[in-house]
Amino acid sequence: MPSRRVARAEDASSAARARAATLVDARWPRRGDGRGFTGARAARERDGATRCARFVLEVASDDNDDEGDEGWRCAGACVVEDSCAVRGREGARNGMMRSVVVDDAMRRRGHGAALVRRATALALAEWDVVTVWCEKGLVKFYESCGYVYEPAKGRRYAEDDEAVLRATRDSVRDARGISTGG
Repeated sequence: MPSRRVARAEDASSAARARAATLVDARWPRRGDGRGFTGARAARERDGATRCARFVLEVASDDNDDEGDEGWRCAGACVVEDSCAVRGREGARNGMMRSVVVDDAMRRRGHGAALVRRATALALAEWDVVTVWCEKGLVKFYESCGYVYEPAKGRRYAEDDEAVLRATRDSVRDARGISTGG
């Protein structure tokens, strides 16, 4: 298994932040989330309006190419930002995980799960709940990372298209096989 680390964008190398911005913007060009990875206050700024944290997944590279410092290369990234309150959890601070992306060449190696698990653990230091909206086909993946599925009952989204899952400190801690380390 390759060595990997997940860091806040401000703690990652400039090369890793630039690659993260490219990955995010290539996957979701309309969101504009990529630009925050390369700004002066990369992890805490999104139009100055909300609290936001950006995370970068780096993987040790056998060949020390120019994609990362000291043999590390960016394999993925994600964004967690302030979101609206969660029903039934009034007063809880809610973060929304979005723009989760892993480089196509690095997929199917466990990097996505490592990114989501570690970024969620780091985000739960700032937010009480981390929410993710995803395609129904990704529910099992997020559940394996400590998220709990919430049925669509009374929600405004289509049950057959999208799903909402939430993570709390307890759900991440209680999930079997979860390692919040890199």
